[in-house]
Amino acid sequence: MQKGVQYKVKSLRKNSNKWLLSIAIFIFLGVFSAGEAFASHIVGGELTYRCLGNNRIEIILTVYRDCENALPGAEFDDPASVAVFRKTQSGVYNLFTPTINLEGGTTASGQILLFFNGADTLRDPIPSGCLDEELAPDVCVQRAVYRRTITRFPSFRGDLHLVYQRCCRNTLIDNIEEPLETGASYRLTLTQEARETCNSAPDIADFPPLYLCRGVPFSIPQGGPDIDGDSVVYRLCAPFVGATINQPKPQPANPPPYDSVAWINPPYSTLDMLGNPNDPLVIDPQTGVISGTPLVNGQFLVGICYEEYREGRFINSFQRDFQLNIRSCDFGPIADFELPEKLCDNLLTFINTSVDANNFEWWVDSGDGPVFFSDEEDPPTYEFPDTGQYFVTLIAGQDSLCFDTLTKPIQITISGIVPDFEVVLEECQDSIVLAPVDLSTDSIAEIVKWFWEVDTGDSILTSSDQAPKWVFYDPLTVDIRLTVTSSDSCTESIFKENIRLGIFDFEFVGDTVEVCPWEPTRIVLISDPNLMYTWSPERGLDLTDPHDPIVITDSSALYRVTITDGICEVVDSIMVIVKPVSEIILTDLADSCDLERVVIAEGLVPGSGLWYDDNSYSNEIGQGDTLRIDVPISRRVYFTGIDTISECLIRDSIDLRSFIVNLEYDAKYDFCINEFGVINLQNIDPLDSITITWEPNDLIVSDLDQTEITVFSDVPIITVLYFEAFNQFGCELRDSIVVEYHPFEEVSFEFEYTCGDSSVQFFNTTPGNPPILWDFGDGNSSTENNPVHTYSEEGVYVVTLTSTWFCPDSDTATIVINFFDISLTDTIIACFGDPITLNPGGDPGLSYQWSPEDLFSDPTEASPTIQVDEDTRVTVIIFDPEADTSCIRFDTIDIIVPPIFSISVDPDTIISCTEEQVTLSVDVNPPNADVSIVWTNDAGEIVGTTPEIEITTGQSSFYTVTVTDEFGCQLTETIPELFDLFDFNIEVLGEVICAFDTVLIVITGLNPVDDFIIEWADHPSIISGHRSDTLVVFPTEPTTYTVAVTNADGCVRVKSVSIDVRDLSMLIEAVATPDEVFKGEESFLDVIGGNPLWTYIWEDTSETLTLNDPNIINPIATPEKTTTYFVTVIDEFGCIAKDTVTVEVEVLPCDEPYIFIPNAFSPNNDNENDVLLVNGRHIVDMELIIYNRWGHQVFRSVNQIFGWDGSWRGDDMPPDVYAFHLWVECVCGGTFVKSGNVTLVR
Repeated sequence: MQKGVQYKVKSLRKNSNKWLLSIAIFIFLGVFSAGEAFASHIVGGELTYRCLGNNRIEIILTVYRDCENALPGAEFDDPASVAVFRKTQSGVYNLFTPTINLEGGTTASGQILLFFNGADTLRDPIPSGCLDEELAPDVCVQRAVYRRTITRFPSFRGDLHLVYQRCCRNTLIDNIEEPLETGASYRLTLTQEARETCNSAPDIADFPPLYLCRGVPFSIPQGGPDIDGDSVVYRLCAPFVGATINQPKPQPANPPPYDSVAWINPPYSTLDMLGNPNDPLVIDPQTGVISGTPLVNGQFLVGICYEEYREGRFINSFQRDFQLNIRSCDFGPIADFELPEKLCDNLLTFINTSVDANNFEWWVDSGDGPVFFSDEEDPPTYEFPDTGQYFVTLIAGQDSLCFDTLTKPIQITISGIVPDFEVVLEECQDSIVLAPVDLSTDSIAEIVKWFWEVDTGDSILTSSDQAPKWVFYDPLTVDIRLTVTSSDSCTESIFKENIRLGIFDFEFVGDTVEVCPWEPTRIVLISDPNLMYTWSPERGLDLTDPHDPIVITDSSALYRVTITDGICEVVDSIMVIVKPVSEIILTDLADSCDLERVVIAEGLVPGSGLWYDDNSYSNEIGQGDTLRIDVPISRRVYFTGIDTISECLIRDSIDLRSFIVNLEYDAKYDFCINEFGVINLQNIDPLDSITITWEPNDLIVSDLDQTEITVFSDVPIITVLYFEAFNQFGCELRDSIVVEYHPFEEVSFEFEYTCGDSSVQFFNTTPGNPPILWDFGDGNSSTENNPVHTYSEEGVYVVTLTSTWFCPDSDTATIVINFFDISLTDTIIACFGDPITLNPGGDPGLSYQWSPEDLFSDPTEASPTIQVDEDTRVTVIIFDPEADTSCIRFDTIDIIVPPIFSISVDPDTIISCTEEQVTLSVDVNPPNADVSIVWTNDAGEIVGTTPEIEITTGQSSFYTVTVTDEFGCQLTETIPELFDLFDFNIEVLGEVICAFDTVLIVITGLNPVDDFIIEWADHPSIISGHRSDTLVVFPTEPTTYTVAVTNADGCVRVKSVSIDVRDLSMLIEAVATPDEVFKGEESFLDVIGGNPLWTYIWEDTSETLTLNDPNIINPIATPEKTTTYFVTVIDEFGCIAKDTVTVEVEVLPCDEPYIFIPNAFSPNNDNENDVLLVNGRHIVDMELIIYNRWGHQVFRSVNQIFGWDGSWRGDDMPPDVYAFHLWVECVCGGTFVKSGNVTLVR
């Protein structure tokens, strides 16, 4: 659609009579009416809605008007009024007057005003052919869409009926009576469930095409998707009339019910709106597609009813009506274009192949109605949004009146193919064998075809095999493309470029290689370091450079290598054979008693030898054929040299042994004078047997033939001792040892000790400050120069000071340690003048003398107690009479007596029944006393530090206050707490309480041995138990019950419990869809808010039950007359509710046009109008008699399904006019009688 563009085409025919009538009526109303002018302009319309969320509903009114043939002043309403009705139980429709909130903060009541926002002129695909230019007047259709948002409906039960009314319809309509005097009513039924579930009306297709060609079958979509997933039922229905010429724009609209338009019958009816009984207008009830073949030029009114259901329950309904314009068409240009039956992509370029056309229109339809795409002869590429079936329409024209239309379907499939392949080379050493592996997949269909293209740069190689192979003899770079085709005819390609196909440049030094033992040898002649190599075995290989390994081994082995570049893989091998070598002879030429060994190597290339002292041959110790090395006892040396036969570098070793005398000793020995020293010659070779001879010397005081001798000197001296040693091999050792005797160094110390103490101060008085060590005689020591040592016990201790030079000296002293067990302090505080104890825990074994003596009852006590009332100083003399020392201890003690203060508390006892705040206080006398205050609970926790504190009862059994002065004197008071707190629970028996059920409320948790007074607050729903722990109630609504319980201490607790009553009657509602039926039709009953698992009992007011099943939630009713249905609902909790719903039965009149017999038929066996039948949906009995022109009866039937086939007594009757007599009895009990003529045509 395009706004602001007016699109007109000449009308199918001139109808001068209707135009004159329109003008006459307009003049009449213009002269004689001062009110609103009626409008001859209504072409069609519909009233729908959609839910916007958050209880917001948008009302959408669409009105179509004839913008060419409308009378002057016939404009769109501004505002348009949509009335809101609610149906009462008695069937009367009243305006819904509660306040309706609208967007923008406004409200409405009874009607909703929708304001005009402009109109657009419809532009649709034009049917094929050439319109007759002589036919007039023009046709022009404009559309106005009104919208208004309801932000909140008032809470209520039941359906709403929204109605827009306007008069009058287009004067050119050919299939209804008096279109100029017939208005329109567009009605929307909005159910309670639709409002509560945020339901939206189903979408509907665009306005039908403006033109259809006479005699050409058509198919036009009028349905659409439902965003809520509900099912939609489509049916043709007679449009409603509404408003009048005298009142063309009622605001609000008149209430339902509404009459339907009056068809010009025959030949038009709801069953044949276009007047072609052989191919009447029909609608697919599931898709909403209307189809038929028009036979008469003109403008025809069509009505469609839309009904939405959710799981079989009616949700909403509305109607649409419109005009179809039928024209005579002469065919000129031919529209044609190329289109694949199926496309595996969503991009398509249309190829136009039309003939005799010079202007074009392209339309694409996805099922929601055609959408204009392009007016170019060769349109741009079109992108389809998704997989599915689409219809492409091309309108090709010669000029403004001649055109042809072609529609083709196309199936769009977004391909599921994922093409892929792996580049694989089966050979790449002497030649290249390219064998790519297909890895393509298809998630939708099966891959059935492959096409390979290999671009070598010089040529393109192809193959249709799934697994092809190509052979090349030189390295090259290729591009590969694979195109695969699936069973659904979709194809996809994958392209890989710059693929390097190389021939591996690798070669061993040979198939077999000989190596010398342990000689590093390269086995690869040519290799590429850019490739990857894997060797097996790895033992004996140095793989620092995997492409060029080095063999270092003493055993033969077959080595394999795997080489790859990520595409190709090559395996090769080489046999490594270790050469045999001759034996090397190593000889030690030195004398057995020599320390130096002389080793020569024989059997190798002269001068090629190398000597090592480790078996890894890493620490070289000599070169050449001869090695000279000192060996004290034994040693193994290692040798390498070049074999004279194999020229290999060979290895060997020899153990060297020296038989020299191996003694271990010091070159010099030091001793202190007057000390016997020992000199030991240690034989370090356990295999040797040694003989020793010492040269005589005055220092040696032991035998001269021993390896261990003793020496002595009483004066400082330095001398040399000589010895000679022989072993069993005759080897000799002659050597000397220096011996020195040193003098001693003298040390001294002093100490200080106070009687009764445990610590002693020591002083080192040794000259020269030598290194020293203290031994305090109690197991402790020190290296400090002047240490202080504390003894843990009394006693006599010997203290030793020792120097730590080579010849140490020591000094000793004896110390007596006495402890006095006394506890004397410099000052004692005597709080409140209380008695005090001096030297508490004093040792009674000591002697004491306290003074002044008049304060003491016994001035010689160890721990005397005295009492003073003022500050006083006392003196004490202490000594130990049992000690062997004469130590005496003197000391003084100052006794201070602080000012006296007192305290009192309030209250002295806390008594409480409930948790409450209580103030505790302490008074200090005198008030100006400098004190600190601390309050504690029974857990010893501090709860306050001020004279007054607040506490919560029930948290501590007592509270203690401690008051301390500046001297630390304290007074303490304790306040006990007597707390009697009790509690209880209230239980309601039953999980769910149904309305009007008896309920028990029970108090639990009270101590049965205690006495309590129970008092429930009065309430009308209480049956019994006002003063009991069990209360019996009969609630009809949510109720709160309160109880007070008092214990023996007078403590009172008050609690409440609330009962939420389940009133099932407020949750369910019985409804009927539809609630108005014709006799014999079905109405679907349902319980909104119900659960299919509940129990249902349906009853009605008829003599016999007219329900298919009275015990389900949604039975089907077939009432013979207006019937009220009663339902009893019992939910899973046993709650019971009842409701009613009335189904009104409308009775069709027993008269025309509801009873109809055709005036002609043609029994020529073409399956069209071959039998003359009586039509009527409410006939229960009938008699039809046919007479020929001479009055002879040729046919009689008393059954509606048996009609006349045009024969009599087995012979076909000739074409003629025959008389008939018809008698009918209807379901309502009425009768219909008619006589007339019928024409038999052959």
